[in-house]
Amino acid sequence: SSLDRPSTIATASYLSALTLLAMNIQPLILGAVAKDYGLNDSGLGQLAGALVGSVSLMSLTAPFWIRKLNWRTVSAVAICLCAAVWVFGSAAHTTAQLLAVFVLVGMLQACIGAPSFAALGDSSNPERAYGVSIVFQSIVAAVAAVPLSNYVISHYGAPGAFIFVGMLLATGVPVCRWLPATGREVALAESDPGVPRVAAAFGDLLAPLCALLALFALTFGVFGYWFFIERIGT
Repeated sequence: SSLDRPSTIATASYLSALTLLAMNIQPLILGAVAKDYGLNDSGLGQLAGALVGSVSLMSLTAPFWIRKLNWRTVSAVAICLCAAVWVFGSAAHTTAQLLAVFVLVGMLQACIGAPSFAALGDSSNPERAYGVSIVFQSIVAAVAAVPLSNYVISHYGAPGAFIFVGMLLATGVPVCRWLPATGREVALAESDPGVPRVAAAFGDLLAPLCALLALFALTFGVFGYWFFIERIGT
């Protein structure tokens, strides 16, 4: 299957890394924004909430279109638009403009991530595919964080950081050619509605709900620590 090719797994993993790039380096970005725009912790919290909230809300729409649209096209268009938002966002002057930038970035990053995560999930070994994607996410975040913290932000501030992230995102456009256009066909078996079916549905939801709760706890801890380190460092 094309979904199990190493090139497909690597492509989906790289695109998933680009999806999470803004959130993984968010403390660095917000630290630069705080310095250049004079925002307090409340203002920074609004920006962080706008980014995470827009990603989450847009991701909730994915089940309605992920099996209907071309994954390559959606990913390439979303990457181009997201990179453009970062670049043009470097000219923002007000908090409202920054909020608009972060909301648009979040929505577009969800559009980048949905096809890549669907491709990973459609592989014959999704656990291994997700493991590979975590490695890519860590590497890409580290590659971005080193020049941002050591050179870009100190010399060019928040606008330079925005442009840098936009340029890094743009590297995903040529990679989209190795992403499958669609995933595997999902057959929906119809059966008579009834109490047993509802009970089974709730039972099937228990495991993913517990997994989501665990991911929330992990993300809360990681980002909380990350932000704490960035804030006391500045």
